[in-house]
Amino acid sequence: QDMFLMGAMGPPGGGRTVISARLQSRFNLINMTFPATSQIKRIFSTLINQKLQDFDEQMKPIGNVITDATIELYNGVVQKFLPTPTKIHYLFNLRDISKIFQGMLRVHKDYHDTKISISRLWVHECFRVFSDRFVDHKDMEMFVVLLNEKLGIFLDMTFHNLCPNKQSPIFGDFIRGDVYEDLTNFKALKAYMEHQLAEYNATPGVVSMSLVLFKDAIEHVTRIVRVISQPRGNMLLVGIGGSGRQSLSQLSAFISDYNTYQIEVTKVYRKMEFREGRSES
Repeated sequence: QDMFLMGAMGPPGGGRTVISARLQSRFNLINMTFPATSQIKRIFSTLINQKLQDFDEQMKPIGNVITDATIELYNGVVQKFLPTPTKIHYLFNLRDISKIFQGMLRVHKDYHDTKISISRLWVHECFRVFSDRFVDHKDMEMFVVLLNEKLGIFLDMTFHNLCPNKQSPIFGDFIRGDVYEDLTNFKALKAYMEHQLAEYNATPGVVSMSLVLFKDAIEHVTRIVRVISQPRGNMLLVGIGGSGRQSLSQLSAFISDYNTYQIEVTKVYRKMEFREGRSES
């Protein structure tokens, strides 16, 4: 009494069971179909064009170009990178497009005032959303080929010219405050990370970490910081034991000025213990 029951489900198939007709008859059914390309373009072009309103007039048209390039890149990724038993996480949807634009909306008119600078930001977000999910170098190289194709079609650029030595850009907002900038000086970035590690180890009550901050480790930290600094930023780190997932997460949280809480899993760990631990955190 005085209660409305609302449910949501995906179409049957792909591991999803069929809901009986008897149960369906108790609901008013609304089928939300996948939006057309024109609708997707309108949604995201409106967001990016509104952000570019304060930019120079010559930069404003790039909003529609970035939107078209993102949608075409997404369609190419969906077609080329299909889920398999060993790559079950190769599932892409509209959320991935929105994540790219979530990063693009951090563009700043004083730091991204050229076509090249905005294009590098777009390439960075595409790498973070798509390429970071790939598990082998073959898929990563295929993605670079696909990205290079879209760069040529929509932005009249090549990946090699935009990113020398095939090094994808590194962006972050942790060095200069709230400015999401292109961190082109890797030596300065490494020095900053080493300073943050020393500050962490000097913090009372923490277990000091003896980390060697080589290139891949530094890039992983920037990736983690990027995600956890965003609204609803959640991520799953996949890797073998001893690969540094916990240590790099601790350092990333420290850089972001976050406290960490680690769940202690036991043999009798259940939902109740999870809820209790979450409330304590």
